[in-house]
Amino acid sequence: MIRQSSAVVALIACAALLLGGCDNDNPKNAPTDATKAAFCSAYTALYAAPQDSSTEALRTLQDNLLHVGTPKGTPVEAREGFEYLTDEATLFKNAAAVIDLSERLSTHGQRAASLESFVDQHCDR
Repeated sequence: MIRQSSAVVALIACAALLLGGCDNDNPKNAPTDATKAAFCSAYTALYAAPQDSSTEALRTLQDNLLHVGTPKGTPVEAREGFEYLTDEATLFKNAAAVIDLSERLSTHGQRAASLESFVDQHCDR
């Protein structure tokens, strides 16, 4: 009985660690205290990606931006644009699609435009 209880405790501990790790990839949990330099660098790397970048290469840049987060004082709508841009479900087939996002008339496009406006005001590009 003691062996079985130990195995259950170990299984629960492992599950908790795995589930806890998943939150790191949730854009809503991304840092909100990034330095402007780190944020601007990660954002610029994504938007300056070569036109022939693969979906995988762009996803790597999106993940980098996700892990950097946004600076303090990022407006809510710009943060929502960041969250959509870095969400694991958001995939781009090429670099032009990343740039085109902020030109869409959809809610996501408007949020991306707000993020781009924030970047224009705070980053040297």
